[in-house]
Amino acid sequence: MKKIISLLLCAVLLTACAAAFADSASVDFRDRFQIRAALPDGYRLSVLDQNDLTLEGEIRSDDPAAPVMQLYISFNESYAAVNTLNDQPEAELEAIRQSFLEEYTASFDTLTSSSGIPMLVVRETGEAPDFLDFYTVFQGHEIELWLSKPMDAEDPSVSDAQIALWTDFARSLEIVSLQ
Repeated sequence: MKKIISLLLCAVLLTACAAAFADSASVDFRDRFQIRAALPDGYRLSVLDQNDLTLEGEIRSDDPAAPVMQLYISFNESYAAVNTLNDQPEAELEAIRQSFLEEYTASFDTLTSSSGIPMLVVRETGEAPDFLDFYTVFQGHEIELWLSKPMDAEDPSVSDAQIALWTDFARSLEIVSLQ
């Protein structure tokens, strides 16, 4: 009887572990670093384009009305000596904020990912808030995660519930050096 209970417990634990990892994804950027995260239910990560200095990807749901997250990674020579946003002087962080304000009405916040990477959170605050942006720097690379509704969405605004979901996603990000 104890063996049967043990076997059943093992089967349940294996099933739970498989389910926990079914919604996770990772992407390697040119043997420099890896980004890993737990994806929201029903979403998949796809790399759309990658070369020596950039990567473009998207995290998309099977639901055509669901928000889409664009992933952009690019090396920036001016950040070559910068490991994370925390290494930036306040004047540079303010310049980054101002670059967003030149195009959008936005508010700013910060969060730290599970691997300790600080991120600038940019939330569009106009009449119909239609994007949420997570911006960071890692080892001289700008990493941006841009959340918005599909271009043909009836309602282009991103809801508070969607913002909460994707903020949890950003907190789950692990950025790990491969060098």
